[in-house]
Amino acid sequence: MPLALDIPSLNAAAAAVALALAAAMIAVGATQRTEPGFGLWVAGACACSGALGLISLQGRAPPILTVAGANGLIAASGALTTAGLERFFGRRPSWALHAAGLALVVAGSAFLTFVAPAVPARIAVVSLALAGWLGWSAALVARRARDALGASSPTASARPA
Repeated sequence: MPLALDIPSLNAAAAAVALALAAAMIAVGATQRTEPGFGLWVAGACACSGALGLISLQGRAPPILTVAGANGLIAASGALTTAGLERFFGRRPSWALHAAGLALVVAGSAFLTFVAPAVPARIAVVSLALAGWLGWSAALVARRARDALGASSPTASARPA
């Protein structure tokens, strides 16, 4: 039985959902007061949408765009989200570290696409980078959420059992 949707179509649909999220965030930002870091979260959602859109073009556009470019945008999404959390918690974003991580992902993706093709290694590079940004974000939230949100938030004031 053939699949109802192929992988490129699913990626295009996911790109549309991420773009809708970014558009909704832009509308909120234009009409309401937002917290520090909100603009970086919007940019991260846009980067995610662009990455998924490029992935959906694999086989129809050059691999430099659909692989290295898409992986770079996915990494940028993780970096921007983490930088937004840094700004939300009153810290200056660590732009040098974010840029270094992004450069490593793009260089690794390009190398593992054009010089020594290895899809599993390429996936590992992107996954490890995203895991790093996710861990960084989790550590920020774990350390700073109570102070930023205050005792009025049941989530922030809850003590682990």
